[in-house]
This record gives sequence, C-alpha cells and structure tokens, in this order.
Amino acid sequence: TPAEFEAFRAQGKKHRNQILTEALARTFCTGSSGLSAALARQLGVEVRRIWTPTAQGFLGRCSAGYLDRLWSELVPAAEADQNFQKLKKGEKAKRLEALFADPATREALGLSREDCAKIDAWVPDELGWPEGKG
Repeated sequence: TPAEFEAFRAQGKKHRNQILTEALARTFCTGSSGLSAALARQLGVEVRRIWTPTAQGFLGRCSAGYLDRLWSELVPAAEADQNFQKLKKGEKAKRLEALFADPATREALGLSREDCAKIDAWVPDELGWPEGKG
C-alpha cells in the first residue's frame, strides 16, 4: 500500500539497500533462468577469493561421510592418509581445514600443483554457480 511503502522509505537508505540486496540474492539463488550463472561468468565471481572452508564455519557442520568423500575427492589415493576414515568427525574437519588453508599440510602430503589448484578452487555445490545458458 502507499502507506506501507512510505514507511519502508522512512526507514532510510541503509535499510532499503539491505532489503533490496537480500531480495536480489534470493532471486539469484532460486532462479532457473541462468541469469545468475551468466552474471557470475561476466563478473568473474570466484567464491574462494572471499571464502575458505573452515571446521567451525562449514566442515564441522557436515556429516562424517561427506568429509570422507571430500577427502578422497581432493587427496589422490597415493598420498591419502589411510587412517582418515578412522578419525572422529571433529578431527576430520580440522584435517580438511588444514588441507584448505595450510601449505605445509599439502606439502607433507606430497600434493602436486594440479592437486593444490583443485583444492583452491573447490566449493560445495550449494555455493557453486550452475552452468546456465547465458
């Protein structure tokens, strides 16, 4: 209604921008038109430039099975610690955090440049940009 719109405007520019930003983000995340993927490509969006998986912020919230699959996806079998699956979930999350953030961990595992590039580019499916027509 006109009165509700005026009340919205009266809350100020900062509030307006926050509401519009949230609405735009929801549009990108739920849209199936391919707009979000096309914009991400044009803008050169790289999630890992601003976010790295941590035990507290992401990995600790994942199931132990997910962490096992992630470890085997990122660490080649020849270098993989065969005891990883036997660790408790919290320790798995810490080991993966070190894999993402600590070059010494990668060096100790003998990972190649290609392996490290794969780790540096990894994001969970929920944060990736689906391929869309654009």
